Amino acid sequence: MTLAPRGPVPETTHPQLTREVLAAAIQHAREGAVLAAVDADGGGPALVLANGAFTTLTGWAAEDVVGQSPEWLAGLTGDRPGVARIRNAIRQDQPYEGELVLVRRDGSELSVEVIVRPLRPRAGEETTHWLLLVRDLLDRKRLEQQLWQTQKIGAISQLAGGVAHEFNNTLLAIAGYTNLLLEGIPEGDPRRGDALAVERAATRAARLIHQLLAFSLPRPLQARAVDLNDVVRELQQLLERVIGEGIRLVVDLAPNLGTVYADYSQMQQVLVNLVVNARDAMPLGGTLTITTANT
Repeated sequence: MTLAPRGPVPETTHPQLTREVLAAAIQHAREGAVLAAVDADGGGPALVLANGAFTTLTGWAAEDVVGQSPEWLAGLTGDRPGVARIRNAIRQDQPYEGELVLVRRDGSELSVEVIVRPLRPRAGEETTHWLLLVRDLLDRKRLEQQLWQTQKIGAISQLAGGVAHEFNNTLLAIAGYTNLLLEGIPEGDPRRGDALAVERAATRAARLIHQLLAFSLPRPLQARAVDLNDVVRELQQLLERVIGEGIRLVVDLAPNLGTVYADYSQMQQVLVNLVVNARDAMPLGGTLTITTANT
């Protein structure tokens, strides 16, 4: 760290806060920090300090920065409107916060938040230094992107849940009318087999819709005694579609399996997640075995 003798560091009412203590505080800041001093004759500010975080962030070391004017920093970005706003704030002796795209020493670009603050020895006195904090926006933008994706998935899930509910109501109507038809078709009539096929298809579709609703809509946990064999049997056809043609699904269920106390839908989600992970771990295909047992 280098400190140029240009201009005084702001005075303080606390006698132990010396120039070195203030410089050390800036040096240990987590954000990139650059300090500019206004000369005693009222000239433009000149850069007198750049901390280690600034070097880590931009690649520009303290010896590259000290002695330069703030115009040098402006040369690190092609964001002319952003630079103009910073210049205008300094000209008006006002603080500023905004975003810029800086150019690192290696030529790569970096989105940053810039915070500019005037430093005065005492309230009402003239500004003697300017502090510029530079904060990497990559993490924040990544979090914003993740939040946007989460909101998007939530909206799609809500839409899918609504469509599934409507489809489920349609299936209930199909099943109801099929039952009425079966009541009027005697045993041995060839039409009865067709009606039974419709009923089985509607039942399978309703079961699939129930599974989709369990995955798409958040709801409170409802723990109860659960037979994991039932969970596997109910999901078996769905799991066979999930794993694709390259993987063979083998189910080995214990005949006298004890029950577990759990949320039925949550156990379904656990099983689907396990199967999906196993599928992704076998890109060349293979055999996926689901086994239940008392342990």
